[in-house]
Amino acid sequence: MDEFLQKVLLIVIDKFAIGLLVVIAGYFFNRLLEKLRGGLALRREIEMLRDQTGLKHLQRQIEELYSPLVGLIQYGEVVNQVEFAKAPKDSTGQDAAEIRRYFAEKYYLPLNSQISDLIRTKIYLLDCDQLPESFQQFLRHSAQFECLHRLWQDKGIRSEDILGDSISASLQARR
Repeated sequence: MDEFLQKVLLIVIDKFAIGLLVVIAGYFFNRLLEKLRGGLALRREIEMLRDQTGLKHLQRQIEELYSPLVGLIQYGEVVNQVEFAKAPKDSTGQDAAEIRRYFAEKYYLPLNSQISDLIRTKIYLLDCDQLPESFQQFLRHSAQFECLHRLWQDKGIRSEDILGDSISASLQARR
């Protein structure tokens, strides 16, 4: 009987040790799972914050740069249509020249200035480190147009022989 008790006691201790090992392993496995779960939750939180930041930046781009830019371009297209209705491109003569000068001074120069200021002051909203080619092209066009117009206005020096940069089709408003 003594042997029987020893075997039973050994079986009980063995089962207790195995149970204790399972409990300890379960505890550490549970802690590992909680860490992983916490890491995944943190990653999801970071991704969500990154997405929200991207959406806010995109919203600012639209509200502060692209929407006003499109509005100014569309306004310029309407002004251009009115000018050509009053003085078609191929028309010549003093009246046509006066109409073109009026539109240049009252509409195009201020409009170019507004667009240039918008590009310069909102450049930080762009996603790239370099100014897009269409913006560079517009800024060159605007500077040339203003210089040549002021030369004609102040000194009476005509500049039809100087071909300035034209405005890219990529700057025209899309419908």
